[in-house]
Amino acid sequence: MTQTAFSPRLEALRGIAALMVAYSHSLGAIAIQHSDSAAIKSWLNVLGNGCAGVTLFFVLSGHVLNLSLSRDSSPLFASFTSFLTRRVLRIWPTMLVCLAACAIWLIAVHHPVRYPAASVEYHSYWQNGASLEVYLHDAFFLTYYLNPVTWTLQVEMIAALLFVPMWRATRRSFVLAALLLVGWTVFFLATPLYGFARSGFVFMFLLGMHAGSFSQWLSKRLNGQQIRWGVIAAFAALCVSNHLIPETHAAGWVVSSIAAFAVISLLSASEGRTSIPLLDTRLSHFLGRISYSFYLWHFPVLYILGTLGFATLDPALCQRWPNLLDNLLFAISVLVTIPLAWLSHRALERPCITFANTLTRKPSVNPTHYAHHSG
Repeated sequence: MTQTAFSPRLEALRGIAALMVAYSHSLGAIAIQHSDSAAIKSWLNVLGNGCAGVTLFFVLSGHVLNLSLSRDSSPLFASFTSFLTRRVLRIWPTMLVCLAACAIWLIAVHHPVRYPAASVEYHSYWQNGASLEVYLHDAFFLTYYLNPVTWTLQVEMIAALLFVPMWRATRRSFVLAALLLVGWTVFFLATPLYGFARSGFVFMFLLGMHAGSFSQWLSKRLNGQQIRWGVIAAFAALCVSNHLIPETHAAGWVVSSIAAFAVISLLSASEGRTSIPLLDTRLSHFLGRISYSFYLWHFPVLYILGTLGFATLDPALCQRWPNLLDNLLFAISVLVTIPLAWLSHRALERPCITFANTLTRKPSVNPTHYAHHSG
């Protein structure tokens, strides 16, 4: 029996993943000059582990897309075209609007300046203006200049092309499913992390396919308290994974994927079994609903606010209190991004999802049941 119900806690988890990515970008804004500041930042990076947030998005996407396809009894070609239509309309329109806003800002407002307190990472973005050619390259995932987080959407679209036939194959045989997962993991470990080889990240979607079945297995063997502590332990492992194995090594992503798989499976098993207050509030569910728009818009908001800060504050102050100011930048950028993301969700995401359901003749469903990641 395959689990077909989507857990509200997984919706909230998407919001947490988006915040983790935003926090990691905030912590990279100001250059670190002193060893004590570097030590503090290393601890802050446990929660601001952007790679962990991206991994959660990918594995969760595999799980949620599996639930979606489990409700679809169409023939392979019809299922594939419907699925791809929904994914394109889910991902592309909101991204194109965000990229257009970034391009307009660069053309009409932004003037690159080398700020002495800014980090090398900060100076690696938005230094060369923008043009229609740049916009089109970003729109079709050839580059990621206007909004660097969109590299994950390339992975989402590669997965969209492959997901339905892979899903059908895994439903036929457990052995075939295991071979496909192991084979893709080996491919990921053996290839570079950049360029089109990002298709290796699709193994996270394959892993996520099995989270529902594993959650049912867990729910039969663990009580509520064991599940709650399991969630805490798996999330902690996820946060520290990229500190033990650098993100430049595929092995680090594999370890974090296993931890993310455990978090998602345990959370699915936790529904009705144990309380997890952090994931059961209206705010956490709201952040989950707008997580895709938040993920897209947080970077331009963060960069613009950071630029204003560098232009206003004394560089000596920034270099003396880099972690404090990075956290302040994070807090302000989140407060600015949330209403923008809500507007984007209402004006772009929801209408596009409704339109996609109309095109594919699917019954109207809760838009949050279609995962981004994402990161």
